[in-house]
Amino acid sequence: MNSDQFAAMFDVIEPTFTAMIEANPEDMNSKTEAFLEVLRQFDNHPLKDRVEVFREYAILLRFEREKESNKENRNGVVEPPPTQPLRRPRRLYLLMLRGW
Repeated sequence: MNSDQFAAMFDVIEPTFTAMIEANPEDMNSKTEAFLEVLRQFDNHPLKDRVEVFREYAILLRFEREKESNKENRNGVVEPPPTQPLRRPRRLYLLMLRGW
């Protein structure tokens, strides 16, 4: 039952999650806010702990991108993005390994 509930919830979350992940830096705030708004629909969902992981990841992703943007603005030089992907929270990895 939990996996069915999560699959149904993820079908709703996935489009805005993907848009946020793939957003250009100038669109990041609006895409993140749209994603967080979708997550608010699930605040009272039985799988609320998984929604919290997505919320934490969205906030972390926005913070990391803002930090990179500020670094570029401070230096006045646009550096290429890091070759390593942005790190994901440990809880997100654990959920992925457990199969949600």
